[in-house]
Amino acid sequence: MSSESPVSDMTIFSVITRMPDEPGAFLKAARIMRQYGANMARINYDRDIDTHMLFIDVSCRMQNAHAIKKELKAIGYLETKVPEMSILAFDVYLPDRCGELFDLLDLLGRYNANITQVDFDNSGVNRDKVRMRLNISGHTDTDSLLKSLQRSYRIDILEYDDSGDNLDDTVFYIRFIQKLRRLTGIDAEDLLSDLLAETNHIAQELTALNRDTRQVFDAVTKMAERIAATRRHFFCDVETIPVSPKVVVHNVQMPTGSNVTVFETPDEYVMIDTGYGVYHSQIRAVFEKRFPDFFDKLKRIYISHADADHCGGCGHFSTAVTWMNPASLEVLQCPTRGFGSQLADSVLEKVYTRLSHILSEYCPPRRESIRLFADKPLGDCRGFTLIDAFEIGDIRFDVLQGKGGHVHGEMIFLAREHGLMFTGDCLVNLRDMTAERIAYNKLADFLMTSVNVDSELAKAQRRNLLAMIAECDQPLRKLGKRMLVFGGHGPVSVLGKNGLERPANIVEERVSVAGDA
Repeated sequence: MSSESPVSDMTIFSVITRMPDEPGAFLKAARIMRQYGANMARINYDRDIDTHMLFIDVSCRMQNAHAIKKELKAIGYLETKVPEMSILAFDVYLPDRCGELFDLLDLLGRYNANITQVDFDNSGVNRDKVRMRLNISGHTDTDSLLKSLQRSYRIDILEYDDSGDNLDDTVFYIRFIQKLRRLTGIDAEDLLSDLLAETNHIAQELTALNRDTRQVFDAVTKMAERIAATRRHFFCDVETIPVSPKVVVHNVQMPTGSNVTVFETPDEYVMIDTGYGVYHSQIRAVFEKRFPDFFDKLKRIYISHADADHCGGCGHFSTAVTWMNPASLEVLQCPTRGFGSQLADSVLEKVYTRLSHILSEYCPPRRESIRLFADKPLGDCRGFTLIDAFEIGDIRFDVLQGKGGHVHGEMIFLAREHGLMFTGDCLVNLRDMTAERIAYNKLADFLMTSVNVDSELAKAQRRNLLAMIAECDQPLRKLGKRMLVFGGHGPVSVLGKNGLERPANIVEERVSVAGDA
C-alpha cells in the first residue's frame, strides 16, 4: 500500500511490509532506506499481534520513492495486495516408512500452504495418523491441493473455512482485513490497505495510552459490522411535525445514529444534514416512497458541521446546492476533522477521519454546488456568533456559529418565533437514543478518545445552549408551544427538568426498505 503527500521535493509514503520471522529481517529493509537517504517517520511491529507485518511511514526525496518500493518488492517485503487466506484442517494417514512425512511436507510446500498446527505420535492409538491445520493463501488452488492429497493419502477433512474468521493470530492483520473485505464489499486493494494502515496507526497511538491493540481492531470491525448489517436490513425512525401552515418537518434518525431532516413545503424540499454516503440508495428509496417528487424539488441542503455522518452524502444529491460556513469548507478541504482546533496535528483525528471516510463511502458536496454563509459577525447569542439567516417557507432561521467545541465550523440554526433549534452535535439527547445507536457512536469516542476537539469548550457550549433553549421556551409556553430541539443524533426533544427529553405528543415511525444484497 502506498499513499503519498509531497512537501517541497520530499514525500512521505506508507508501506505495509510482510517480512519473514527471522533474525535480521528488519535490517534488510533498513538498509534499503539508508541506501536512498530515507527516514522512517513511523514504525509499528508487534510480534504478539502478527509475526510478519510491519508498518512503516517513509520520508524521502520524491525521485527515490519508486526505487525504495521497487527494492522492497524485489525481496518480497512490499505488500501491495493483502492476501486472502483460508483454513484447512485434516487427518492424513501415512505409512510407517522413511520419507513419507518429507513427501507430505514437500507437497504442501508446492502449494504454499503454511502449517500452523501438527499433532503426531507413533506410540499412540492412531500411530499412522497426522493431524494438520493449514493457513492457505488466496492464490492457492485449494481444490487442486485436496485432489493431490487424496491421490496420495487417505485423508479426513475436519474443517475448511474460507471466511478468515478462524485464522490464528500469526496472521492477525490478514484475518482482520479479510473480515473487512467481506463486510464492506470493498475490493479495491488500495482502500483495503489504507484501512489496515489507518487502523494500525490508531492502535499504535492508543497503545501508548495503555489501550489494548486488539480492542482498537475490534472497534473498527464493529463499525464495519454495524454499517454492513444496516445496509442489508435498512431502517430509520421518522418523526413528522407540522410546524407552520406552509412547512412540515420530518426528522429521520439513521441506523448508525446521525439525523437527516427534511422540510416539506409547497414549493420545495430542503434538507439539514445528509447522513453517511453509504446509505444513499436506502434513504433515496425512503424519500421517493414518502415524497414522490422529492428529487425534482430538492433545492437546498444545509449542513450543521463537516463530519462524515452529517455531510458525507451531499455529493449524491446533484439537484441541490449545499450551504455551509467558510469554516466548514476549510474542514472539508483538510484531511483531518481536527482542523482549526488544538487537535489540528492530532494523529488520531487525522487517521479517524480517513478511516470513517472509507467505511462510510464518504461523498462530500462538489465544490461547484457549495454556497457559503457570510462570516462577518452580526451579533452574539450566549457565546455563539450570529453570522447569517435563511428562510424555509414562512420560517426564518438565524445562523449561529459555534466556537469549535465539537468541530471547527459547527453551526446552530435557530427559528425563535416557530420554536425550532437545530443543534448539530453541539447538543444531543443521548438519554432517548436507542442502545444500538449509542453503542455505535461510542466507537468513535473510543477511537479518538473524544468526539470533541475541545472537550471543555464543548461542555461550556452545551450549558449555553441549554440556557438559550430555556430562554426561548418561556414566551413559547405562553402560546401553548415548546422550543423543539433537533439534535444531530436522537429524537426531537424539549427541555425538561433534567435536560433534554422526548415529548409525549410526537410519534416516531419505524420505516424499513429493501437493503443491499
